[in-house]
Amino acid sequence: MSEQTTVDVPLGESLTSPLRILQQTWQTYKKHWLLYASILLLPNVLMWPLNFVGDYIGQSESLVVYFWSLVVAGDLISNWLIGGIIIYLILLAIVILVVFWAQISLIVVINQVDKVTDWKQAFLISKAKIWSFAGTSVLQTLIVVGGLLLLVVPGFIWGIWYAFVPYVVICEGLVNMPALRQSKKYVAGRFWAVVWRLVFIAVVGMVLGLIFNLLQRSIMEIVILITQALGSSSVMVLSDINLVIISMMNLVLALLVAPIAVIYNYLVYKNLKETAK
Repeated sequence: MSEQTTVDVPLGESLTSPLRILQQTWQTYKKHWLLYASILLLPNVLMWPLNFVGDYIGQSESLVVYFWSLVVAGDLISNWLIGGIIIYLILLAIVILVVFWAQISLIVVINQVDKVTDWKQAFLISKAKIWSFAGTSVLQTLIVVGGLLLLVVPGFIWGIWYAFVPYVVICEGLVNMPALRQSKKYVAGRFWAVVWRLVFIAVVGMVLGLIFNLLQRSIMEIVILITQALGSSSVMVLSDINLVIISMMNLVLALLVAPIAVIYNYLVYKNLKETAK
């Protein structure tokens, strides 16, 4: 009887509203924001040398094309270019690894907030999960991207089904296809309710990003006025100052705002799990 009742529950009726989840997110975030920021600090700091090396040897997104053009043209590839490419690839691999590690650590802390109170402890606990998390994430990405390339609709559906795979891997210990199937199970019967909750946090993120962008522009304009008032109007100086401002603001955005989305999605996952059919 209870099973029949569960099947007949309208979409999303038993789920917490997005606004309520956002309120819960804020309550969690403001208690532990410093811990969350400390976990995300390392991967974001590592992006600076990566970007520096990328700029030194050409735009990072066109490295392969740039390298290949030199080979085809028959030009001599100097040692510094080869060294730069090797350093860039090593840094890229390290950054990807650390990003996975930090993401796992953040979810671990959110899931065990009363037990894990130090970023070092979070990283130590998460170390054993890096490769299983990375492998499952790659599988998830290949499936969703493959669906988008073949037909947009399947990719969209699979993206929603498997949106909570990272939380299943970390919180339940499932990996690969079992993790994907478990995420799909939680979404089953409440697809559009889940879509609405994910769209909601995406809109919140866009609003926060817009606010940061406006704040960044205002700070840059103030700095320009101060610099000019001090008698320096060098384009190079202003460009360097603007670059520093942009880098610092992006760092603040990543450290302080990114955890909100992770906490919110974790709470959606938890709500789905508790009300699963």
